[in-house]
Amino acid sequence: MMIAYTVTASTTDPAEAQRFLAWMAGDAEAGQPGHAADVVAGGALSAHVVRIDPSEAGEPITVECRYVFESTEAFAAYEAGPAVALREEGRALFPVDGPLSLSRSTGEVVVEAGIAR
Repeated sequence: MMIAYTVTASTTDPAEAQRFLAWMAGDAEAGQPGHAADVVAGGALSAHVVRIDPSEAGEPITVECRYVFESTEAFAAYEAGPAVALREEGRALFPVDGPLSLSRSTGEVVVEAGIAR
């Protein structure tokens, strides 16, 4: 069973949202992978980062980071290994008392579809 792991970031500060997105993306020209690529290197099959703009002024900007792992065992190995350092880095950059709030959730992937390329 594949596992979806979602980290949701939320802030009303556009600059903070952009800083978070830059950390997720990294700098390809400088050869620096972003956090999303680091999670894939740590065991995820894929990563998608989606910025959800607020529908009304003053509402938070939300960024959903969705990772898919091959199995519960693969996700457990990620959490016990690479996630420890990656989460520590995230907490240093985006402290709990800062303008960006983070939440995490996991679930079973029950439907998968895609376009053949």
